[in-house]
Amino acid sequence: EIKSIWRVENFRLWQEYRHRIRRLQDANGKRNLQPIRPRIGSMLPDLEADLNLLSGSDHMSEHVHEQWLFHGTSYGKADKIVMDGFDHRLSRRNMYGAGSYFASQSCKSHQYTCDKHPGAACACPDERTMIVARVALGDSHYTKTTFSENVRRPPERKKGNGHYDSIIANPGHMKKHPRGHQDHQEFVIFDQGQAYPAFVIQYIVA
Repeated sequence: EIKSIWRVENFRLWQEYRHRIRRLQDANGKRNLQPIRPRIGSMLPDLEADLNLLSGSDHMSEHVHEQWLFHGTSYGKADKIVMDGFDHRLSRRNMYGAGSYFASQSCKSHQYTCDKHPGAACACPDERTMIVARVALGDSHYTKTTFSENVRRPPERKKGNGHYDSIIANPGHMKKHPRGHQDHQEFVIFDQGQAYPAFVIQYIVA
């Protein structure tokens, strides 16, 4: 049950995000970036259309694979993210490097909204907080294996020319995963400027 939805208005963060998008456009202008495959989750066309409407004239940039994605957190941490952005340096131990994590499925992000049961989809009655973010994925690496928690940037492109801009872990078989299988679609960035916290949603599990 949704209790409130807040639109974030942080001019400094927004300017940094738009600047990063322009840099990604310049860097990937000659690359034929393919659509994110597959697009999984509850971000259905009607919901995306509503979010685009609420965002006003700042349309999503398809050229850098800008996406609406979820990020589950606590209220206190959400307040810091709204003020200072997604700081991957504060990332906990994760399977795909020390980056900022997002999901296309709200059920995945919900697992990180309870301080008592982090990483679990519990039904505690406490109010939860989830951020809907604009994320510029750029040229993504589709991983088939987990990474060391010490990895702090995406891998190098196979044909050289620098590193990828983000990592995507799709559901399915995943090497080195504790269960050998990735359940949800996850997105990882390692540049604070590649995501903007657009909306903060507070809700309870009914």
